[in-house]
Amino acid sequence: MQKSNTIAIVDNHELVRDSLKSLLDTTLWDTELFESSVKFLARIDEGKIFKCAILDLYLEELNAIEIMEVLIEQDKNLPVVVLTAIYPSPLAGRVVELGAIEILQKPSIGNQIINIIKTLS
Repeated sequence: MQKSNTIAIVDNHELVRDSLKSLLDTTLWDTELFESSVKFLARIDEGKIFKCAILDLYLEELNAIEIMEVLIEQDKNLPVVVLTAIYPSPLAGRVVELGAIEILQKPSIGNQIINIIKTLS
């Protein structure tokens, strides 16, 4: 299996994407930013491999659940961390069922996200 050092950040809010990028720029990981789920999935279809994906739960085209279902359907073994400003979310249970590593509440994710990614091999 191919390894990657790139973290996909998928959030429709530019400020969130840029903040996460700034945070992760302090690590040895690269980042690739996506403002939409469709652009993220297109990049996956191109064959791009990611270390993990950080997904906003409530995206406009496809939400995090729908993205995770597509990844499972395509047999992509991609670790996912889900972010939400609405917590607790009625969708949280489904996210866990689909295998999300963690659900974090925006905006106070800070070093939690770094610690979670460090656990991935």
